[in-house]
Amino acid sequence: MVAGLHEQTQTSRLHDEDLFSPRALLICHLCIGTGQRIGDVLKMRWDHIKDDLIAVMQGKTDKGLTNLLTDCPKTWLASIRKTGLTIVTIANGAPVGYRTTAQDRRAVYAKMQQPDAKRQVTHGLRKNATIELNRAGNRDEPVKAVTGHSSTEMPKRYGGAVRQDSFAREAQEARSHAEQNKNVSTWVSKPGCKGQEHGTTH
Repeated sequence: MVAGLHEQTQTSRLHDEDLFSPRALLICHLCIGTGQRIGDVLKMRWDHIKDDLIAVMQGKTDKGLTNLLTDCPKTWLASIRKTGLTIVTIANGAPVGYRTTAQDRRAVYAKMQQPDAKRQVTHGLRKNATIELNRAGNRDEPVKAVTGHSSTEMPKRYGGAVRQDSFAREAQEARSHAEQNKNVSTWVSKPGCKGQEHGTTH
């Protein structure tokens, strides 16, 4: 379903998409694309979308937020037929309940060859969204603005090794830049280098 979920997450894009039903795949792309919990994704309605924005009311925090739809969920939304008020529906256009999505998920896991498939959980898609946001170079506050976390604690936790790698690279690049500047400063200040400092030769 996903190349690792929740604590096991290593990468966030879907694989084995041929194992998914169209509804299960739509849910996954909405969860990753918006960074929201499955319960809030199931409540998303077509009239919540305006241009490239989708309005979300988070059930856990009772907080409203607006997210820009990225290309992937936009492509999927453009490819499906509107059959009800909510985006995700059953065949007759009625909203989908969590139990139905759990059945969809188990059906996918049963077909997967990954040893840890049964350990994967839907909430891991929200973690995957956080990882993608960190990989894109975002800081904690912009990530929190997308996911709607009440603090930066969970985005930091979800970011894990990705954040460490990004910050380490940033720190070392700044360090290298500082060392290069120091070397140049030392070079131009040496006796006999006055001409070189001004770009002239003798």
